[in-house]
Amino acid sequence: MSSYVGRHAELYDIFYADKPYGKEAAFVHQCLQHYSLGTTHRVLELACGTGSHALALEQKGYKILATDYSTDMLACARRKGANRNLYRQVRAMVTETFRQSEEERGDES
Repeated sequence: MSSYVGRHAELYDIFYADKPYGKEAAFVHQCLQHYSLGTTHRVLELACGTGSHALALEQKGYKILATDYSTDMLACARRKGANRNLYRQVRAMVTETFRQSEEERGDES
């Protein structure tokens, strides 16, 4: 059972209102610019939550595939993007594999 469902997902952005998402996205952008072998246009974000990093990176010109196991968190991310007229370059999807136990997946090591 995930803690990021229902009301918790709805309140997540309030809990983390002081988190510097813009600065963190700027750091990721700088790292991609400095360490990438070529120009980076696309970013895969795992555990995107309510999409704050994805939105900040989109504003820097990246196309984002944002994933999360919580459909409630993704619903918040989609609403947030729609409210800001963003998410033109962000595709959000649920990653079901995060929900599977190791026994269900089998031993992959």
